[in-house]
Amino acid sequence: MTHARTLLLFCVTTAGFLRPALPAAAYIDGGGEQITLPEIILEFHTATLVEIEKADPARGAIRFKVLKPLKGKLEAKEIKLQLAWEGPAPKGILGLKPGQTAVHFTVCFDKRSLTYIDGVWAWTQPGQDGWESGALRPDFERVFIGPSTELADAVLKLLRGHEILARCRRRDHPSETQAVRYSMKTPNDKALVRDPAAPPAKTRPVSAWIADFQDEKPFVRVQAGLALAELGPAARDAEGSLVKGVNDPDPEVRYAAVLALGSIPAEGRAAVDALARTLEDKNWFVRFTATQALQKLGPRAKPAMPALVKALAPSDGVKDFRPIRCGAAMVAVARIDPGAKELQGAIALVVEKLLGYDGDGSDGARAIGAEMLGDCGPAAGSAVPALVRRLKDEEGGVRVAAALALLKIEPEKQASTSLMALAAELKNPDLLIRILAADALGGLGARARDSVPSLTAALRDPEPEVRQATKDALMKITGK
Repeated sequence: MTHARTLLLFCVTTAGFLRPALPAAAYIDGGGEQITLPEIILEFHTATLVEIEKADPARGAIRFKVLKPLKGKLEAKEIKLQLAWEGPAPKGILGLKPGQTAVHFTVCFDKRSLTYIDGVWAWTQPGQDGWESGALRPDFERVFIGPSTELADAVLKLLRGHEILARCRRRDHPSETQAVRYSMKTPNDKALVRDPAAPPAKTRPVSAWIADFQDEKPFVRVQAGLALAELGPAARDAEGSLVKGVNDPDPEVRYAAVLALGSIPAEGRAAVDALARTLEDKNWFVRFTATQALQKLGPRAKPAMPALVKALAPSDGVKDFRPIRCGAAMVAVARIDPGAKELQGAIALVVEKLLGYDGDGSDGARAIGAEMLGDCGPAAGSAVPALVRRLKDEEGGVRVAAALALLKIEPEKQASTSLMALAAELKNPDLLIRILAADALGGLGARARDSVPSLTAALRDPEPEVRQATKDALMKITGK
């Protein structure tokens, strides 16, 4: 039986400073099992830290006051939420009290909102009489758990270009937690990592990690697989065990096995065949990571071509709404065989569904599409006109990604225009865009020497993250 609580009243006013990036609905609809924290940040117009001013847990009524904006400008001055859940009220609701903080994300498609209150996630949409109605969503605990203040800090750090480590519930073992790494530079990656408190993987022999990878406890197998990925080529003796691991019943063990096979990187036909089979795994993150592993193998992954060609077509109704996995498969195909006849169809799909996607303000999709096309190199020459148009996109992140892609596809013809576009973004009012522009120029090395004056000027940027990114770029370009 569903017990509907009375309204949760959010009285909030705020001011913001970052223009939102709003990808499409399908990601959030897929729930916490298939989404990342960066995708949530991209999905919603605003993120705001609020504090409970008055709480009546018995009635489920709460009033919040605003502490500070994290992203964007919250237009509404009062938001009312009415939540429902199955069974008894969760402890996280009954324990609500004044002074407790929350993070409120709004507005997604259909004006939906997502609210996090110290471990409790709620997903709501407009109802009657100005209320928002919805339900508690424990599946989002697979994205993040912990105090609301930690989530607020993570949002701010991500928007300032930092990687962050977070905790989330394990999918098939929700009583256990798993460390994950998030970054706005790779927003679609939910990168599982070893326990941050554990010593480096190299402190134990490979044989010990291989033994742990056979342990009866899934969590131990996950940690062992991630350790083997951390060891990289030094763990080549584990290839046979990792190949077996891609069939593990636990999706996180399969993820760790696939990640390790890409990090070693795998050499044998059996490993390539295993990665090819994994392209049809039930778990989206396992499938996505398999495409990345095959990218690293390049021509050695040629036996996986039939499976990769199949993966070029959208098949997941949620995550392939914008076909990011298909784009990753496209990059793998381009690195294996740049002349593959199926490649041009895949490029056209990415141009249309990612680079060309303007719905819901989805600059995140456009930037990712541009990056993937650039990763195909000269094979993506047919995408050049569309990328040139995106040099004038309204969003700086898209302009940066398009310029960098053009330099990878047509380095000689596009050098002057693209370098000028990247240098101009060093003055972008958005902190993260300035960091991305500096990183992009640094990644070009000596080819970006004409941008040295612009980078030198950026050394006076008021934000330390931008100054550091600029210093790193100059070192890569000039060697000093």
